[in-house]
Amino acid sequence: MSVGSVLIQPQRLERAEAATPEDVGFADVAKLAVGILRDVIGGGHILEQFEAAGVAQAERVLAHAEAGLDHARQRLAALAAAPVARLQTLATGLGGISDPAEALTATHDLFATLTAGAEALTIDHLRADVAELLDIVKTDLRLTPDFLEQEIWDFFDDLAERLEHVAPESDAALRSNRIQLIGSLRRLRRRVGDAFVFPELDPEHAAEDLLALISKLGVSDLAGRVACVGANLGQATQSAQSLLSAVPFTGLLPSVGAAVIPEPSKSDDEYLWYPSWLANENRAAGDHVLLLVPGDEVRINKAKTQIVQRNTTHGDQLIASGTNLAWKDHPRLGDDPAPYSFKSGIDADAMETLAWVTAVMQSAGEVILNAISIEEGDIAANLVNIFGGTLNGIWKLAGKEPEPWWLDGLIFRTLLVFPATFEGIQTEASGRKARMWLTLAVPDYVEMLTWRYFPKLSRDLLLSVITLANNDPSATPHPRNGREFDAVRHVVTLGLENLFLLAFKRKNWGLMKDASSLSPLLELIFLWSLLLGTGVGALGGLVGSLLGEGIARDANADAIKDKMWWSIPQCILTTVYWLFLQQEGSTQGGTFTPFTGAAYVGYQAKSTSPYKMPFDPAEVTRCYIPQGNQGLFSHNFNNVGQVYAYDFSLDENSDILAARSGTVIAFSESIPNEESLSSTKRAKLAGPIGAGASPNAIDVDSAAGFQPSGALLLGGRDIAYYTAIAGNQFQGVTWLTGSAQDAAAANDNVTQTLFSWNFIAIKHDVDESLAAAAPHAHDLGLGGGTPIPTVAVYGHGMPGSITAAFGDHLPAVPTAAIVGTKVKQGMPIMRAGDTGISFNNHLHLHVVPDPGGDYRAYGGWGDTIPFVFSDEDAPSNGVLKHFTFYTSGNTRRQS
Repeated sequence: MSVGSVLIQPQRLERAEAATPEDVGFADVAKLAVGILRDVIGGGHILEQFEAAGVAQAERVLAHAEAGLDHARQRLAALAAAPVARLQTLATGLGGISDPAEALTATHDLFATLTAGAEALTIDHLRADVAELLDIVKTDLRLTPDFLEQEIWDFFDDLAERLEHVAPESDAALRSNRIQLIGSLRRLRRRVGDAFVFPELDPEHAAEDLLALISKLGVSDLAGRVACVGANLGQATQSAQSLLSAVPFTGLLPSVGAAVIPEPSKSDDEYLWYPSWLANENRAAGDHVLLLVPGDEVRINKAKTQIVQRNTTHGDQLIASGTNLAWKDHPRLGDDPAPYSFKSGIDADAMETLAWVTAVMQSAGEVILNAISIEEGDIAANLVNIFGGTLNGIWKLAGKEPEPWWLDGLIFRTLLVFPATFEGIQTEASGRKARMWLTLAVPDYVEMLTWRYFPKLSRDLLLSVITLANNDPSATPHPRNGREFDAVRHVVTLGLENLFLLAFKRKNWGLMKDASSLSPLLELIFLWSLLLGTGVGALGGLVGSLLGEGIARDANADAIKDKMWWSIPQCILTTVYWLFLQQEGSTQGGTFTPFTGAAYVGYQAKSTSPYKMPFDPAEVTRCYIPQGNQGLFSHNFNNVGQVYAYDFSLDENSDILAARSGTVIAFSESIPNEESLSSTKRAKLAGPIGAGASPNAIDVDSAAGFQPSGALLLGGRDIAYYTAIAGNQFQGVTWLTGSAQDAAAANDNVTQTLFSWNFIAIKHDVDESLAAAAPHAHDLGLGGGTPIPTVAVYGHGMPGSITAAFGDHLPAVPTAAIVGTKVKQGMPIMRAGDTGISFNNHLHLHVVPDPGGDYRAYGGWGDTIPFVFSDEDAPSNGVLKHFTFYTSGNTRRQS
């Protein structure tokens, strides 16, 4: 059982015996994830033990680095001094904003500043900063790769030990689940112990890779789109503000018009923005896991006699009571007597305004990010999120409090996004529509969460830095400010995580199993997510916490010990996401070469490309690309070298057009839809067939197991096509060469080879007039130089659809004459299906060097080469991107 087959058919994991070490490893990874989930739902203690192991690791790391903590803290503060100063200047300006239009203008300006700053980054800046950071880690903190690697194993050994000695659960199912989880941990420890090496980063290479990643993420393009959308948003806001001031609104908000204010809460309390932010920053770690859990709040009643902290997961706490109260006179949380200080010049009133303004900016930022994500085929989900973000922002502006959690998180972001994810779904596919929907829905939901995450993290970082800068370490009692470094820790961990993930080898990107000793999925999830995530989490947690202390000019070992371990689950849970952003589609401009030999020279200009997208724009107005080049699921070196392949999510029976002119050299159309059959079936001739004979029926000893229609190989070179089977007789037989070339005797072999999928292979040896043509300059193999002859392979077609497509030609081409037929670009060659190893109905297309020789046993394989489409309409470089819709410029023709 391969990892790929488990992904395509998850039920096989349950009924198959784990016969190989890779299967055992994959099953154990699955058991870990499911076991933790079961424990959480059942009220077990696994997360408690995870936290205890994390705190213990923090203590060990702190003890190891103790001698250099002060120096590291100073160097980190110096490294961050310029950005912190800019944030303080920004906060001072934002703290004085009172007008909504100013807040939205500031949002646009902030985006523009951030993107401009990213564009201005140079290799020298990155090299210097990365080198300084890595030197702090290595020299001051003495956190070497060997030490971190050992700490990773110590963490998991400690976790397993704690789970073994936890008090037995009263629930037998929970107890059994915990014991199974311990076994999975220990087996994985033994399985990959020698395979994992914590990477050591070179500042020069790390800086180059980081700059390339920033370029890949399209910062320049983002800056232009943000500027455009931000300017329009500002104009729309001014118009909406004028309208709301003049026209009462009696819809969702009970009374919006001249006042634009929702009805007061039942208690008529006033929401306090900054204390509420502080309260949520100090929630227990587990409270942050569930996205739909309402946030904590700090409110002051209308009479100004009570300030109360309303906690979601435990009882409310009275902060202060009296007369004419203000939080600035009692700047603390819950029943903790430690106050907050305001030393940097941004006082409590300014922080309250800053917290409110940045909350509005957070909503505006989300609206802008969703607006720039709108593209053909991906409109509905973005519009829902834009509407939700806009309503959220209006609520904050009008009511001076957040939108109710159920309206924002549950109604808009969960329930209303759901129907929007069906945009672009297939309608004709006989099965697996839900799978195709997943390729649409998962990116929509991930994009929604991403565009919520970054604005929130930006707000948290700003408020955290200013809170830390406001710390007065000499004050009595000692202020709480120095503990508010979570956002700083989070951002530093995020940066270090992505820096270390750049060490991931492109050649290992993929889920399909190769012949190596460790399956790619096991490596991706266990080695990189669990193991590297644990090590980088410990490193990022410490470095980020020390940076926070440096900004606060205060040391607090207890706070570091309690909070730095939070970076471990942060890294474990997000590794695959960040790796996907880094690796998916990353081919270094078409130069990535996982094969032996000289490197590819890169994608050629799309203006010179002879390829057009293989579908009819009159039939399919736009086509979704679920996977492009260097794809996680199957377009990678781990899956027969299919790095430079494209998937087109075409509906069932959609016509597939030739992307380029050529000659058919092989095809197969016998696999039933939604099946993958790879086998060779043999029978014996019942009687002789003479050379030159062309019988329309062939009798064999047994036709059992042969496909209802298909192709047969007789002797060494004769190919016959049949349309039906009656008993042990193949009927409707036609011959590739018109008749048998060789004589065949009774009991000679009759063979049928199935290549797992239905496909057609077309050699590019003719031009548009179908005259013989030399290899095109666009087709360059390893090392570039002289163009090479190539073959395009189109796969996953419907059974019998190649015969049907060539029957549409003028004149019609019979099955026996398809091989050798010359086709022009735009002629129908197959119909889209779901055969072979396929997640859902789609067309797979790749181009390989011409294998030459005898094509009769050719199944469409080969090492793919880079190629692009001249009609790609993004506009971009002709390389089709995953999760994107495209319109074809191909023209259907029948002759």
